Amino acid sequence: MIYTYLIKKKNLIHIGLLALLAVSCANPVSPTGGPKDETPPEVTRTTPPNLSTNFTGNEITLYFNEFINLKDINSQLIISPPVKEPPEFHVRGKSLIAEFKDPWRKETTYNIFFGDAIVDITENNPLSGYKFTFSTGDVLDSMIIKGKVINAFNLTPVKGAYVMLYDSIYDSVPYKQIPYYISKTKETGEFELSNLRNIQYLIFGLTDLNANYMFDMSNEEISFIDTLISPWNLREKDTKPFMIGNTGDSLQGNLNSLSKKADTTAVDSVVVTILGNDSIAVTDTIPAPLVQDTTVNLIDSLPSEVREERYIQLFHFKEADSVQRLLKTQLLRENVISFQFKVPVKKPAFDLLNDVQQVKPVIGYNTSKDTLTMWLPGYDADSIRIKVTDDLSIVDTIEMSVKPKAKKNDAGKKQPLKISNNIISGRIKPGSSIKLTFSDPVESYNFSGIRVKEDSILLSDYSIKFIDSLKRQLEISYAWEPDIQYSVTIQDSTITGIMGTNTDSTRFSFMVLKEEETAKLSLTVDLPENTPYIIQLLDTKEKILTQYLITEDITINIPYLTPGKYKIKAIDDKNANGYWDTGKYLLGRYPERVIYFTKELDLRANWTLDETWKIPESGQ
Repeated sequence: MIYTYLIKKKNLIHIGLLALLAVSCANPVSPTGGPKDETPPEVTRTTPPNLSTNFTGNEITLYFNEFINLKDINSQLIISPPVKEPPEFHVRGKSLIAEFKDPWRKETTYNIFFGDAIVDITENNPLSGYKFTFSTGDVLDSMIIKGKVINAFNLTPVKGAYVMLYDSIYDSVPYKQIPYYISKTKETGEFELSNLRNIQYLIFGLTDLNANYMFDMSNEEISFIDTLISPWNLREKDTKPFMIGNTGDSLQGNLNSLSKKADTTAVDSVVVTILGNDSIAVTDTIPAPLVQDTTVNLIDSLPSEVREERYIQLFHFKEADSVQRLLKTQLLRENVISFQFKVPVKKPAFDLLNDVQQVKPVIGYNTSKDTLTMWLPGYDADSIRIKVTDDLSIVDTIEMSVKPKAKKNDAGKKQPLKISNNIISGRIKPGSSIKLTFSDPVESYNFSGIRVKEDSILLSDYSIKFIDSLKRQLEISYAWEPDIQYSVTIQDSTITGIMGTNTDSTRFSFMVLKEEETAKLSLTVDLPENTPYIIQLLDTKEKILTQYLITEDITINIPYLTPGKYKIKAIDDKNANGYWDTGKYLLGRYPERVIYFTKELDLRANWTLDETWKIPESGQ
C-alpha cells in the first residue's frame, strides 16, 4: 500500500510540472536582450594598410568587426590636403569603401579624418577620431603643429573652426586658394595638424560659412599669423612652457617688418615671434637678438613636470565691415520708424519721396549710432517712401506702411506718452539723480505738475531739467538721504510729446541705498607702459557695468556696487578711441590685446575689496 501511494504521488508531481510548462509556453515573455551595446566598431584591417607609402590607387577600404553605417559624413569628413571633389562612399556590410576621383599630389602625405561619422548600426556608437594616413611618395611626413583658436574679444575657445596651412606664400592666398593642410578645432578650441612636410607655412584660421575652404564672405571669422611658421617633431619638447602671453608686437618691433621670405636654414634653436593678441609663431629663422637658448634637450632627460609641447594660439575675429548697409526697418508704432544699420552712421540723411505735406522728421540716435529712430509728427498718409543715405552715399530706398492695424479693443483709443526711470527695485545709489525717459521727444511741459515729496513733505529745492537735445530725458536732482521714503508724482497731461500724446497721472516711490547694503571695489592698476588702456567692470554675463580709460598707474574706486560676482577686463587701446578694435587681415593688423584679471571677484555687502592688478607686458 505504501509503495502504491509513492507511485501515485510521483505521478502527480510529474503532472504538475507538465502543467506549469504548458502555462509558461502559453504566456511567452520577451527576452531582456542583455546589456546595451556601448562599444564602437573597430577597424580590423584596411586596404591599403594604414600608413602606407607609394599609394597610387583611387580606392580605400576599411574593414570592421561589426556592421557599420555613415552619419553626417559631409560635415564630419576632413581630408588634408583637401581634394577638389569629395569621395564617394559605399557601405557594404562590415566594410566601407571610399572612392576618390581627384588625382593625388606627388610625394604627399594625406590624412583622412572621419570624425564621428562611422557608427555601428545597432546603437549608433561612433568610432571617434579615426584617421587614415598614407603617402604617395617613399616616406610619410611626420612633423606636427598644435595649438588653440581663441575668440579675440572674450578669450573663449572657438569650436569648429578650420585651421589651414598654405605652402604658397602671398597675401591673398586665403581668398583664392584652398589650403595645403587642414584641421578643425575641438570643443576646447584645440587643433592638431599632423604628418606635415618640414617646410615653412602660412597659417590661417577660418569659420567657413559656405564650406569652400576660402575666406570669401565678409561675415566669416578669421585668425592668422603674419609670418611663416615651421612644424616640429612630435617627440620634441621644450624645457619651459611655450606660451608667452598677450602681446601686440614682435620681439623685433613692428610685426609688418618681418619678412615672409625668411631664411629657412634648419637650426637647433627655437625662435619665438610674438604676434597679435597672444598669437605666436615658431620659426627656424634666428636673427641674433632673438636667440633664446641653443641647448638641445632630449625628452628623456627632462623632468616630467617641465615637459611642455610647443603650442600656437590663434586669435579669432570678424573684420569690421566698412560698407554701410540698412539691415532692418521696423514700424514701432504709428509714424515712428526704427532703422538699424550695419555700422555706425556718419552723416545720415532721409529724403521723404512721397511727402506732399513737407513733414519735418525728428531723428534720434542710440549710443553706438547704428540704430536710429524717426518720428513723423502730423504725417497723414498710410505709407511712406524714403531714400536713405549716409555720408552722401545711397544706402537704400524703402517703402512701408506707417499706420499699424488697430486691435479691436484699442480702436480709437489714444495711447499715453510712456515714461521709464532708473529706479531698480525701489532703490537708487547715493549721489544719483532720478532720470525719466519718455517714449517720444517732448514738445511742451509744465514742471509745476511734477511734485517731489520727502515722506509726506513737499520739496521745493530740487533741480529739474532736460539733459538731451530731443528732450527725451528729464533729470531730477536732490541731496537724497538714506532711510527716507521719497516719491515723484507727475500729474495728468503735464508733459506732451511731439506725436500729440500726453502723460497719464503717474507716481513712483524710492529710497536711497544704504552704504552697508552695497559693496565697494578698490582696484590698483599697474600698467606695463603709459599708453591707453580701457579697464572694464563686467558682470558674469560679460555686460559692461562701467569702464575707465587710463594712461598711467591708478587706483580706481567703484562704490555702491550690488553684492555679487564680477569680472575685470583690460583692453590695450592702441589708438585711444575708447573701444576695442578688431583686426584686418590684408593690413596685417591684429585685434587689440585683451586681458582678464586672473580671478572672479566676489563682492560682499558692507565690504571693500582691495585688489592690485599688474597688467603683463606684451609677450609675458
